[in-house]
Amino acid sequence: VRVNEQYDIEDNSFAHLRFRGGAVMALDISYTVPDSFPHGRDLYVAFRGTRGVISWAPAYEGECDVVFVCSDAPHLAGSPIRRLEFNLQQVKGYSGYMGRQYVCSFIEAVRTHKSPPISGEDAAAVLDVVEAVYRSARRGRWEPVRMNRDAKGG
Repeated sequence: VRVNEQYDIEDNSFAHLRFRGGAVMALDISYTVPDSFPHGRDLYVAFRGTRGVISWAPAYEGECDVVFVCSDAPHLAGSPIRRLEFNLQQVKGYSGYMGRQYVCSFIEAVRTHKSPPISGEDAAAVLDVVEAVYRSARRGRWEPVRMNRDAKGG
């Protein structure tokens, strides 16, 4: 979906993903927020289940990541809400601290001949999901994800 007509890109994407075990995930990747929104973005990753939520709001501009956990599970009685904060060093540039950590990890992998933090196979798996979402939108039905690495026996 394209909301901002100023740019020729998709700035909002929505999908439902259904896993083999029956879990359903709502995926919302959106770049459209009011200009007045802090840091110009609303960024978080959240997992919601029948008994709880875990949400991570990365601090792309630097200072403090927040993980929020809320659950009605019986073994968490007395402390159903937890807020964990991780103070980070402020780093200029795209993705701040996390971007720098990724680049440093990639350089170290090259130097030591080890696997990078994100492999080409990981990128191909993401592309498989994206292509299935587009097929689903075109056909108006659930579509299986055709994993490239499955074809290679991995």
